[in-house]
Amino acid sequence: MKKSFWRPHPDRIAELRKLQRAFEHLALRVAMGSTFEAALRSPRESPRVGRQLSRQWVWLREAITRGQIPPRAGIEAFGRLIEMQIYSLSQMRRHGLGAKIQSRVLGLVSVAAILALSFVMDAPLASPTNLIALALAGLGFLILSRIRRHIESHLWRLEWLLLWFYVGTLIEWGMTPAQALAQSQLWCELSSAVPRALRERVDIVARALRTAESAPEPLSKDFARFDPMDHEILTHFAQAAAEGLPTSLLLKNYGEIYRRWMQKVLEECAEKSAYWNLVPLYFCFAPALFVVLLGQILMSLTQAS
Repeated sequence: MKKSFWRPHPDRIAELRKLQRAFEHLALRVAMGSTFEAALRSPRESPRVGRQLSRQWVWLREAITRGQIPPRAGIEAFGRLIEMQIYSLSQMRRHGLGAKIQSRVLGLVSVAAILALSFVMDAPLASPTNLIALALAGLGFLILSRIRRHIESHLWRLEWLLLWFYVGTLIEWGMTPAQALAQSQLWCELSSAVPRALRERVDIVARALRTAESAPEPLSKDFARFDPMDHEILTHFAQAAAEGLPTSLLLKNYGEIYRRWMQKVLEECAEKSAYWNLVPLYFCFAPALFVVLLGQILMSLTQAS
């Protein structure tokens, strides 16, 4: 099990965008009548991508070459997969990394201002006023960290969305639901950011599909702390697969609905955090600077008298 969540490095997103353009050109050449082999030989960019994504493309290319997957359908589906990864990484950088930078900047600026005022006023750093100010700044930093963790607590849903996108794509490529879920667990291994109850439930559903057992029992009360949007797909997917119903359409509809819902949750969380960030600013950092400034003024007046 991966212990860390994705690190949405800007270079990774840029390389994925290059790869997306390359696959758009590849799909266009195939649509214009070029063979798959000839389209691959055409000059194009060679962006750097991770090993996992490279292995997925090698698997897909071999399946297309063997005639198991139509070239245009496979290329377009892989392009959608890249688009989903770009979306997930961009949202994580926007909502997670932005909040982290904001909390770090506010905290460091406040501490630097306290130190600068002490230097300008030629006062000892270990003075009572400075200690009080640093304590206030530390409290503000803790509050900002809590706000940031609250935002990041929702980001696991991006990984959850990507897993089911993989499952739906593989089913479209001709895999059975059992094969698609098992392969997706290898290609999109859920990290510890995803709640343990959901990870265990995915394993139960995958095992039931592999052994051709009936759909697992309804979810227990342990899932009451989740939103129904997070876990209903497990029951519906298992039931549809066990009854032989089309699961590809189910996952496609779920992905679109879940994506819109998740985007709304992240935006609402970001809007609330913008207001909550004012609390440490006005009640911690600003009073800390005021305490330092007032303390130095009082100290200067005392020495002058």
